[in-house]
Amino acid sequence: MGTEEEKDEQQFKQNTDFLTEKIKERPVNKKKLLRRTVITVGMAVLFGLVACVTFSLLEPVISNQLNPEEPASVVQFPEEVEEVNPQDMPENLEELQGMQQEESLESETAAETATEGALFGDDIDPMVAASSQLAGYEENYGKLAVLAAEVQKSMVGITAVYSDSSLQTSIRRDQDEVAGVLVANNGKELLILADAKDLKNADSLVVTFETDETSAATIKGIDYNTGLAVIAVNLGTAKAGIADRVRIAELGSSMGESSVGTAVMAIGAPTGRCGSVCYGMVTGQNIPMELTDSDYREMTTDIYGSSNASGAIVNMKGQVIGVIYPTVHEDMPNQICGIGITELKKTIERLSNKESIAYLGIQGGDVTTAAHNEYGTPYGAYVTSVNMGSPAMKAGIQSGDVISKCDTIDIMTYSQLVTNLTNYKADDTATLTVFRQQGDSFQEMEVEVTFTVQKNTTN
Repeated sequence: MGTEEEKDEQQFKQNTDFLTEKIKERPVNKKKLLRRTVITVGMAVLFGLVACVTFSLLEPVISNQLNPEEPASVVQFPEEVEEVNPQDMPENLEELQGMQQEESLESETAAETATEGALFGDDIDPMVAASSQLAGYEENYGKLAVLAAEVQKSMVGITAVYSDSSLQTSIRRDQDEVAGVLVANNGKELLILADAKDLKNADSLVVTFETDETSAATIKGIDYNTGLAVIAVNLGTAKAGIADRVRIAELGSSMGESSVGTAVMAIGAPTGRCGSVCYGMVTGQNIPMELTDSDYREMTTDIYGSSNASGAIVNMKGQVIGVIYPTVHEDMPNQICGIGITELKKTIERLSNKESIAYLGIQGGDVTTAAHNEYGTPYGAYVTSVNMGSPAMKAGIQSGDVISKCDTIDIMTYSQLVTNLTNYKADDTATLTVFRQQGDSFQEMEVEVTFTVQKNTTN
């Protein structure tokens, strides 16, 4: 039986041998494998690039959402409503005058004593008397020096740098510097007012602070009427803590005639060299300057300086009341003159806040009471000249016209028109009410003017 079972088993194996499966290895397609590998790597790289670009675009948005960055604060100066009266003399000046009066009394007493001594035969040494009189004089100048040193913290030197400068010409020379005034800190930048005449064509600017620290700077905006500019030093790239080591200048008032005859100092670069200072007094103020779309007022002093002077005119309280500006008087080329700070404040604000300055293109003055009474000239802004190709010329405004209204605002003086123009920006449109003389009468008309960007009228 066992034998038959073995036979059957053998017979079964023989009958099922054809079912035995033999698995053969499939040949590897190296080209196809390489292609798939390249595609996989390429997709990974592409995915990485897309992820990087997406992250770089979204990261600032997400970061600002999670940690919102505070915007730069708006630069704004308080409005002036009253003139500086003579009785409101700076405290420092009053102290100096007090010292002078005391020293004068002491000198008179010493002189009287010397006279009495001579009468009674006493032997008084004239050198001792002269030394006593000079002591007060030196002390007063010492006080001025202390005030000047404090104001110097608000002054900087600005040097123009050119990329094609050679080693010799790249060495800074004092006469190539322009003095600037630190006028504001908006939380992001230190803002400096300076003459841009020698700076606007530079490849880069370097600011040197009173602490001898330096920093890169850029021009934020230019007033082409005066050539003055606001220069910005980025606090993020400047040396840490520099804002705490300098002093933002205090802007005073140049309104009216109240400063004429008062003591002032010219500081910055009145001699053409940064770090210099000169003393004198105001000889003239509130003098109209014939500049386009502006009512700037000139201030003159008896200070003798350089024709390349720059910097500020400061009163005895340490307040900036004028910015040194080249004089237009041919008979006094080396006298330090400046633009009154009161009329400059609005311009500084607009440049500091990077606001466009609307350009109308006229020069003008006020209609006098005599002209109004004798010729019936309406009160308003009297147009003395119109710039070629300006918005005013395109609107049909002519010399001799009187602008009495800007949109709904009544205009009584040229100064009011200039102030009202600060409410407009480039591309804004306004309706001006104009009176034009026709024979013995004046004809009223309305013209529509579209302001453009301020034109560069400086050399």
